This record gives sequence, structure tokens and C-alpha cells, in this order.
Amino acid sequence: MNQTLTDLGPANTSMFPLMSALQLGTLLHIGSRNLTPSMAITYDVAARRVVARHDFGPGKFVQALAARPGDTGDGATIYAGLVGCDDHEPNIHAFPSTPAGPTDGDSVDTTPGRPVATIPGVGVRVLACAPDGTLYAAGKEDAPAVWQVTDGTEVRPRRLAVPDPTTTQCRGLAADEEYVYFGCGSNLAGGHGAGLTRVFRVHRDTGATEDLTPDELRADPAVRQLHRVGRRLLVGTQGLGRRSHLAVIDLDTGRTLRVWELPGKSVGCFAAGPDGTVLLAAATLHRVDPERLELSDGPTTSAGERWGLGHHGDEVLTVSAMGQVVHSSDRGDERVRLVEVGAPALPQLGMSLQVTDGRLYVGGNGGVVVHELATAPWGPDMRDKRLEVPGEAKTITCVDDVAHLAVYSSQGLWTHDPGTGALGRAVEVPAEFNRPQDSCWDDEGRRLLVGYQNDTQGGGALVVWTPGSGDLLVHTNPFDEYQMVRAVTSRDGDAWLGGWNRYEQGPRGTVARVDPGTAAIRWRQDGAGAGISCLGLHGPYLWAITMTGEALAFDARSGEPCGRQDLSHQLEGMTRIVETPAGVVVGSADTVLRLSSPDRGPELIVTGLDGQWYSGPKIAQDSAGRLYTLRGRHVVRIAAPHAVDGRRD
Repeated sequence: MNQTLTDLGPANTSMFPLMSALQLGTLLHIGSRNLTPSMAITYDVAARRVVARHDFGPGKFVQALAARPGDTGDGATIYAGLVGCDDHEPNIHAFPSTPAGPTDGDSVDTTPGRPVATIPGVGVRVLACAPDGTLYAAGKEDAPAVWQVTDGTEVRPRRLAVPDPTTTQCRGLAADEEYVYFGCGSNLAGGHGAGLTRVFRVHRDTGATEDLTPDELRADPAVRQLHRVGRRLLVGTQGLGRRSHLAVIDLDTGRTLRVWELPGKSVGCFAAGPDGTVLLAAATLHRVDPERLELSDGPTTSAGERWGLGHHGDEVLTVSAMGQVVHSSDRGDERVRLVEVGAPALPQLGMSLQVTDGRLYVGGNGGVVVHELATAPWGPDMRDKRLEVPGEAKTITCVDDVAHLAVYSSQGLWTHDPGTGALGRAVEVPAEFNRPQDSCWDDEGRRLLVGYQNDTQGGGALVVWTPGSGDLLVHTNPFDEYQMVRAVTSRDGDAWLGGWNRYEQGPRGTVARVDPGTAAIRWRQDGAGAGISCLGLHGPYLWAITMTGEALAFDARSGEPCGRQDLSHQLEGMTRIVETPAGVVVGSADTVLRLSSPDRGPELIVTGLDGQWYSGPKIAQDSAGRLYTLRGRHVVRIAAPHAVDGRRD
């Protein structure tokens, strides 16, 4: 096989992607997202530059940061909790709050983080320190627990309590002298029996639990964050639709003192202010006085998704998922891009990928990079090529040189016209359909088809948007109440959908042919036995690849099964398809192959890619038939399949 593979350069090094922030004095400590190694950087808010970088090693992102109480000067300890570690890898690390050595000029302290603990099976999403320095951790696991960690000893973490095993994760944690406060819910894999918002206090010695949940919060999917101020506990939730809640609980009595309903999908990012109030983020910023139980508007700033707040003099600080720290005051907003002041510009995990008319789009956290193919191979500096999008473009479809971006979480559909440079949200999608999975263009109907998942309630939707008229159709749960719409393809005005059910009950993976205008099902097959990862049409056949690596062929018109091949040794996990005249090309993170007929085996195009993806691999094809995907974290171009094996099909 005459394999032709061209490395075009790093996919996305345009920003410092982040997922947590904690302020101590004039320093902001910021946890990385989807970088290798995982790390925390320290940003001096007065000097407006990065003064330290602490590497931790394996792990996808740093979502939890906590400081040991009373440690505010030199030698203070900050703990970092990681998500995405293997069971044998430390997922709690520590680092000093102040840089070791001079911070003048361009000096950056690179003291590595110190491993503290390994809690197998837990994605650590939140940490809290009790007044005596005992550390508590929680996050995502099969039955979310409170874990007690003793730093500096060989004592293994103690599973203190499992307050509500029906929830899917804990995002809120706080501690005082006697109790740990545990806020949980199911904003991931919610619905169908998964527990909703609950707030518990857990005795630090006995593990005994007591439910403190305010009644007004019980129907919300999950707690977004907890914050303790003296004897008051602030609770922010992720709500249903575009409304969420803020509550204040008296810790001496356990009584709810006040509840507010706020616009926005969640309330969180609590930060204590110098005047005793607490800054928080919903759709906009607010201040709450936990003693007087008064809520007021805070400064307005547009910074996309927020992962931390803080103060410096008369400024409010917003740590933005777009890789920025925004300094807001009466003088306006000053945006500091972290990669321009000392943060490393390292390749992110890939999120989405598409090619059109000499341009290649790569989606990541907080934006999309647009590459000019004529200038490849690309260097490491891509800042000027980045489109700022407040979320993650999970799937991209290009039509007539316009890119259509379906953006997580609940950010709707965006468009980018490279001719005019116009970028913006074209249409909102109901907030409950927060996670786009796949998209395609229906050329006959001149409409965009997007498959969605509902993270908090289960199921999904087929969204149909017609740019010419602006019409939007939302077909909720076209299969059933369990399955998301994981895959979608179209031809001659019809759509074929693939479902994925992540719950114990219900069909595993449905394939259906539907009318995009009405969602009427023309045929349906439920015999896949596993979720459908991707779909593609070639001639009379519809190909479906399951999550377990089986290739299923159907008669596209009638739905009659035509063949089944076990490709699990080549197609591990999530996959995507591009449709070509010679067959469907299937890409996994490691392998690209082609399927052309049910009675013919797969034709290997390339393997050994080790593509580094988040949300599953993507593959794209240009007008010349060349393919694009990732090898590691670099974009690679693969010669058109007919040229790879020396034959023209």
C-alpha cells in the first residue's frame, strides 16, 4: 500500500484553554483544559502577566482548585483536582501559591506540581479544605462520594459518604469545623431516574448525612457550585432551560433563608468581594450580600463561559473560557489573552474538523481556528486565525463557503462567512438540547440538519434550520425518550438518523429514515445492539458503524438489512464517516478505512494515527477527494483513497 500522509502542523494552539480559577491576593491560579501535560498557571493581576506554570502530568483538565485555609502568604498550598486520569495516576496534586524565585522581567516559575492522592474511578471536579487543613474531594463516578484526603501521609483517601447514589456527579463542595457540604445532581447523563439537585451536610467524623435542599431547587438538574461565607452557604444550580437558582442556607439551623430565580442556564463562579459581598455569575454578573440577603446587579461584561471571578482594586476579574482574563471597571473592559502574557500555547485536543474552499476549520475550547491550506505547514502561532465562539463547536458543516457551527453548551447555531468575516449566532436552539452530535446539509431542501443530545433529561432532537427563510424545526425525541440523535445524513430530501442510548432501559441503537420536515418515520431498525456512532450513504446502501465497531449495511430505501461486519479490531470507540464516490470512508482515532459493498471487506487507508480528540474523532474531505484528520494533535492530509492503493474506483 503506497500510503501518502502529509503533516500540516498543529491543529490548534491559539489560546490557553482553561477550566478553573482561584484568586489568592493579587494572584489568579488557573487550571488547564485539554492540554498535555495538565497544569496550573499563575497570573499576576497587577502586572498582567503569567508568573508561574506548574505541570501535573496525565489528565484531561483541571476543574478543581482549593487553598488550605489560613494560607495567604508565601508557602501557601493550593490543591488541584484532575479529570481524565487512569486509575493508577494521581488525580490530586499540590503546588505553592507564590512563585519560587524572581517574577520580574519575563521570569516564569516552573516548579512542577506535587502528587497528593489517587482516587481510582473518580473525575475530581471539586475540592474543599476544612479549617484544620483536611482536604475533601468529589466529582463524577458511578455513585458520587465525599472523599477525605490527608496530605503528606501514606493514608489512602477515605470514602466518607455517598449522600445520593442516584446522581451522576458532584460539582459543589464546602467544609467547616464539623461538616462537609455536598451539592450534587445529574447535569450529565440526567433523566430516567437519575437524581436531581440535592444539598447535603455530611458529618466529618461519622459520615452521617442530612438533606438541606431548598424546596425551590429540587427540580433543577444539578448543583453548579457551593460557597461558604461564615455561617451562610450559597448554592447555585444548573437550571432547566434558561432559568436557574441561587439560594442562601443558614448553617446553624439548616434553614433556607432566601431563594432567587435568575436568567441563565446556571449560577456559579462565586468569589468573595472585599466588602463582604459575593460576586457570582449567571447570564450576567451579580452581587449577593449573604447576611442582608440582598441581590444586586454586578458589572456587565461579555466573556463567554466563565470559570472564575475575582477582584483587584476597583476592577472585577473574569476568567473566560476563551483563554482570557477580563479586567472590568468604570473605564471599560481590558481583555488579556493569556498566551500573549506568558501562558504556553500548546496544542489542544481536537473538538471538530471541516474543510472547504482552501480553508480548514478546527474547533476547540472557546473558539475555532481557521487554517489556510495554501500556507501549510503551519507554525505554532495561530492567534490571529481564531474565531471567538462562546463554547465548543462540536460539529461543522460548510455550504457555499459558509461554515455552520453547532455549539455546545446551549449556544445554538453559528455561521462564519470568510468572504465578509462575519461571525455570529444565527439561531438559538432550545436550551435543553445542549450538546450537538452531528450535522449535515440537505441540498434538496436547502436546510441544515443537526442531531442533539439532552444531557439533563435524556433523549435528544433533530433540529432542522433553513437559512434562506430562517425557519427552525425542533423534532424532540424522534426515536424515543432515551436515545440522543448521534448521527445524521441526508439525500434527496430525506434524512437517516442513528441513535445512541446511554441508559440501562430502552433500545440500544436505532437507525431510521425520516422526513426532516415532519419527523415521520419511513422505516426503523432497532437491531444494532449498540449505539450508532456514524452513518453514511453509498449507492443503494446506508452504512451504520456502532460504538462497538460493527459495520451494518441497510438498503437505504427500504431499511432491509444487507450485511454485518465486525471491525472492532480496527474501529475502536467513536467514529465518523465521509461519503465519497468510491464508498464511505470511516475514521476512528487510530484508523481510516473504506467500505464500498456489504459483500466486500474494508480497504485500509491508514492506521497508527493516535489522534488526540475530545468528543470523538472527526474526518473531512476536500473537493479533490483528499482526507483530513488528526495524527496526535497535528492535522494530517491523506491522499485521495483511489490514489493510496494505486487503483481508480
